[in-house]
Amino acid sequence: MIRRSPLLAILLATAALVGCGGSDAPKAAAGDARAAVARAAGVRLADMPVPDDAKDDGVERAYSNQSTAAKDGQIIMLFVLDEAGKAGEVAKQLRGSVPGESVQLFTHRNVVVVYGATGTDRKDAVRIAVERL
Repeated sequence: MIRRSPLLAILLATAALVGCGGSDAPKAAAGDARAAVARAAGVRLADMPVPDDAKDDGVERAYSNQSTAAKDGQIIMLFVLDEAGKAGEVAKQLRGSVPGESVQLFTHRNVVVVYGATGTDRKDAVRIAVERL
């Protein structure tokens, strides 16, 4: 069973870290990122609320399959940042705070995906989808 507290901790950690970095590099559109990751994982990603302080730090949109993660056999959290240069720094700092060895972080442009499988493992498809954004 997937608990909510580690997921919320990841969101809050992301919100605290996205103020680092910055770039004029091209950004992936939130809708494109959501569709590509959802299609690759075979899940539906729902909007997640983004706290005001996270918005202030650069998180534009957040999506997850949190409500269906147990049924899906995988958990996905997708964060779309306001600047392309922030994703790498966020991932670098999150690596130490993400619970479990089976959880993966994928970044490209302004997108950070936290991926974990408890059943169906589509991490390679998700990684490729993120890289193609």
